[in-house]
Amino acid sequence: MVAVRASAGEYIRDKQTGAESIEPTQPITTIQKFNGNLLKFNLFWEQFEEHVHRRSDIANSIKFLCMISVLSGAARSPVEGLPVTSGNCSKARDILKE
Repeated sequence: MVAVRASAGEYIRDKQTGAESIEPTQPITTIQKFNGNLLKFNLFWEQFEEHVHRRSDIANSIKFLCMISVLSGAARSPVEGLPVTSGNCSKARDILKE
């Protein structure tokens, strides 16, 4: 299990976009690592959705970093090359759900 935490100090959005950094109001809890085992995907995704994805106090780019940090092996390979952007959180989610 990996404890995933995010803070404003870890991420600052590009000032040219006018976006602000977003610090979670509560720490992100521990989420079990996912290695690509399809039998464990639903459990992983339920944990990730509940503790990270559904939270409105976390920027999408931070959600993406959290996702990458709890992936390993076959699950991490297809998404680790994506740049850390707000849009790539959804893209990585779609790749994992395929």
